[in-house]
Amino acid sequence: MKRKLLRLLLCLMVTLPFVLPGCGGAPAAPPSVAPSGAATTAPAPATTVAPAPVAQGEKLEWKWNSYYASGDQLIEADYYMAKKISDLTGGRFTVKIFPSGQLTSSTECANSISSGAFSIGSATTPSGTRDMAWRSYAYYFTAIDFQNWYYGYGGKQITQHIANEKFNVQFFMNQIISADSGWRSNKPLLKMEDFKGMKIRCGAIETQDIIKQWGASAMFLSGNDIYQAAKLGTIDAFEFVGPPTDWTLGFNEIEKYWVYPAWYQTFTAYTVGVNLDAWKKLPKEFQTAIEAASELSLIRSQVRGDLLNAEYAKKFIDYGTTRMSDQLFSDLKPVVKKAIEDSCAINPNTAAGYHSEFEYLKKINIWKRLSQPWTYGYVVPDEDYPVIKDEWLPDWYKKMIIPKTQFSLNPIFEMPLDWE
Repeated sequence: MKRKLLRLLLCLMVTLPFVLPGCGGAPAAPPSVAPSGAATTAPAPATTVAPAPVAQGEKLEWKWNSYYASGDQLIEADYYMAKKISDLTGGRFTVKIFPSGQLTSSTECANSISSGAFSIGSATTPSGTRDMAWRSYAYYFTAIDFQNWYYGYGGKQITQHIANEKFNVQFFMNQIISADSGWRSNKPLLKMEDFKGMKIRCGAIETQDIIKQWGASAMFLSGNDIYQAAKLGTIDAFEFVGPPTDWTLGFNEIEKYWVYPAWYQTFTAYTVGVNLDAWKKLPKEFQTAIEAASELSLIRSQVRGDLLNAEYAKKFIDYGTTRMSDQLFSDLKPVVKKAIEDSCAINPNTAAGYHSEFEYLKKINIWKRLSQPWTYGYVVPDEDYPVIKDEWLPDWYKKMIIPKTQFSLNPIFEMPLDWE
């Protein structure tokens, strides 16, 4: 059964780019709601006993506690992945999506999966944690880089170790965006001095560290709270996701300036978490279905996401856009480098992820430079990478045996080790 599922996955991966324009397989998300800015509220669930093991051939239904509101474009990937889980198991394993606020608030989503209150959910890294900051950060990585690293250079093993040990979940990547939109603000943020005194919402923790150094106050707000906070002046500027989500949430109505590109988040990988106890009780067939569905969703999300980014960026352009200054781009190099080094110095898990990612970059840069200006865009010189000191690295990472590449050319079309 596992081999059949994998063959299906490979076939879909080959055909997916050609059928996407007419693909309507995912259940439609509930209708978009006008942004009210009110925080989603729901009681935090109590910890429940993990479900009993599922017998082979038995049917199973789970509730998916989504981080995203019904009007958020990002929830579409949750619906798509849930449908693929059902498709790959012949309807014997079904997952029902509950948008943010129906089961818990978005801020409680991560804890509800870790505790076992719900078996599956999206965006299951608690906000404010540095343990997986390298899933979305400034300046160095692209979406292509992340996928190369995650599937081909040990990223998945590192991610699962931290997810299992720190959060009691099994992690899966189900969507990735090429870059965030950029800053939306009531004045242009073109150079470091422009950030001084500003109250800014941003998600990535190293970005918060950076803009605090420039004299801004940084805070995290869920997407549902941004509109009202900006309208009331609680925040002066913010970043969130990409143009489709930003437009859907009405951000064109509340800020005058859109400053791009998003130097602070050059890609973002979004996760799905399965409670580790619930995961261990699943039959292998259902585990394989979740893995395959997440990989299909990841591929589809980037294809779909970039096309939608272009469509909705055009809408925003009518409201006016501003490109950040070349001076800021140059000034960022030492600032971002130090912010990542400081983060690694205080969190061993952060150091492990970044260390592995920069090892990947040093290896692949010979090809990236030969490919310029195509494929990867801007390539950061090796000497500008942060220095991750050996004493910052956790023992588990030093002992972990990670293949330097997981893809073999002999025999032809050998199954990648990560998918066996």
